[in-house]
Amino acid sequence: MSDILPKTRTFEIDGIERKVFFSFSVIDKIQEKYEKGFDEVMREYLQLFVDEKISQGMKMTAELLEIFANDQYIYPDPADRHPVKPGYFYSVINHRNVTDAFGLIWEQYMGDLPEADEDEDPNLKSAETIS
Repeated sequence: MSDILPKTRTFEIDGIERKVFFSFSVIDKIQEKYEKGFDEVMREYLQLFVDEKISQGMKMTAELLEIFANDQYIYPDPADRHPVKPGYFYSVINHRNVTDAFGLIWEQYMGDLPEADEDEDPNLKSAETIS
């Protein structure tokens, strides 16, 4: 069962290790902030970088990192929390590190989806087996 659970990714900014994890709380906050469905927000986030709208991508990266940093479910122990004030990541994200931050967020979004074994037929019903 643990194979299908998403893994938390971490990054360090200003000497503090932070986590990137799409908890239900984070997803809800993202949807609320952008007033759109989660997948639509993530597609628009990707498109900013595809279209080379780096300044807008930096802004959205900073906003997403702020949501992760302030999520109480990612950091259930108050001693592990290092909340940030609104706008903190605007001063930290720049042209040198935005692609790394984008990659981290995008990997978390896409990278931990469960993968089927190559020998398994994805169309089999649960009670069927390959003969």
